[in-house]
Amino acid sequence: MPTDLDLLIVDPDNAAVVCSRSLGGNLTLERARQVLGREPATRMPGLEAWSGVSPDELRQISSASYAHGADPAEIDVIAQRFPSPRYLWILVRDF
Repeated sequence: MPTDLDLLIVDPDNAAVVCSRSLGGNLTLERARQVLGREPATRMPGLEAWSGVSPDELRQISSASYAHGADPAEIDVIAQRFPSPRYLWILVRDF
């Protein structure tokens, strides 16, 4: 089943998504499950989400990104602009 894996970064003070970036698909999802080692915080038909994902975890996950997905260097840039824990990093899978 096709899947999309995306990074969403939320500014909790303004209740706004400040960054949204594609990471990849099924292979990236497999890597995410290996790195995170935990069940999604939210699961419903067609959606899974892991909250509180760290920039370090995202760097590891992004090493399996597709050509169009963010790579570890891009995650570094995003982490400088939207540092955790000030911003909430969420990994979202829709399928």
